[in-house]
Amino acid sequence: MRSPALVAAHEMIEAYLALHAGVTQEAVDKFDGAYEAQRKPGDDSEPGDDPKAPYHREHVFATKIERRLGVN
Repeated sequence: MRSPALVAAHEMIEAYLALHAGVTQEAVDKFDGAYEAQRKPGDDSEPGDDPKAPYHREHVFATKIERRLGVN
């Protein structure tokens, strides 16, 4: 189970980086909606992991930070 604090840190980092990269919330919502509509049963992947996501680089970076913060 992912810690809620780590998930929150990930989301804040991702949102901050995306904002400064010029990625709009509208672009994120549009991509995420399409991604979810095509999701196959049992698929628990994250939309940001898809290289076509407008915030992919920001998501990957935030994931790295999240994992580093979670190391005991």
